[in-house]
Amino acid sequence: MSEELDGRTMIKESRYVLEKRFNYARGGQEVEAEFIVLHAPSSRHAKPCGRIKQAFTRASIEHAERARAAGGVVEVGEAEEPSGAEMMMGIAASPVVEYDEVLETGRLLFEQPGVAFVEGEVPMKRSHIDRMTFADFEGMLGQYVRDFILRSSSLETRTTSSKESRT
Repeated sequence: MSEELDGRTMIKESRYVLEKRFNYARGGQEVEAEFIVLHAPSSRHAKPCGRIKQAFTRASIEHAERARAAGGVVEVGEAEEPSGAEMMMGIAASPVVEYDEVLETGRLLFEQPGVAFVEGEVPMKRSHIDRMTFADFEGMLGQYVRDFILRSSSLETRTTSSKESRT
């Protein structure tokens, strides 16, 4: 689900398809989860989203500075959107970010009301996260970062650029 705002697309929800399904209880029965529906954060989720966004920003700046110091070129502009796993790899590779803190912040975010739903119906709890493979958890967090946390920055940037070009 998405919404068009003045030429910009804002995603309201995203579906993460699990690489490895896990079992969970629903309606008194054990069923298998195939996907997680992720919802855009609200201001209620500002603290964990802010921490994750700051970690990504620090990692990006550090990566760009390292590339410049090595004589490399830092490209800015339209590029193919990275996968969730690639997003997380960029954060993990940075020596200026405590990756375990990013993961724990992601875990706390997904446990908050209104953020993640197993099979689109059951609010995610720690017990669900504990049943996920690390690769799925990491991929889901990376997708959330890409689809919601960083998208808000790119929408703000595009809006500012559009307004400036009209004046």
